[in-house]
Amino acid sequence: MRSVFDSLSALPAASVLAVGTFDGVHLGHQKLLAEMLRFAQHSKREPWILSFEGSPKLDAISNRIYDLELQTHYLLEQGGTLIRQLFTPAFKQLSAEKFIEQLQGAEIFCGEDGALVKVRKGM
Repeated sequence: MRSVFDSLSALPAASVLAVGTFDGVHLGHQKLLAEMLRFAQHSKREPWILSFEGSPKLDAISNRIYDLELQTHYLLEQGGTLIRQLFTPAFKQLSAEKFIEQLQGAEIFCGEDGALVKVRKGM
């Protein structure tokens, strides 16, 4: 089984990172993760997945497709090491620039609606 971390501080420099809420690991998520894994393999970089715990999109239990345990299982099954970043008010207030600094030069893969933290900009 691959590892699960709870902070971006675990992310190694110059990795490949898929970013999203991955609420259901549906076909679109699977496609994104497959593209990220192909790129990681081709570039000989380590594949990582960043998902958010406590995201405003997933606050209500009715908004969840999978519970955290099942979501974690499906994300790890796709490949890559998982970071489940706690979406705290302080994390939400990070500027896009500060968030990008924490990514340490990672190549980023995200969906069409991807955006970085404060004021949803940066991607």
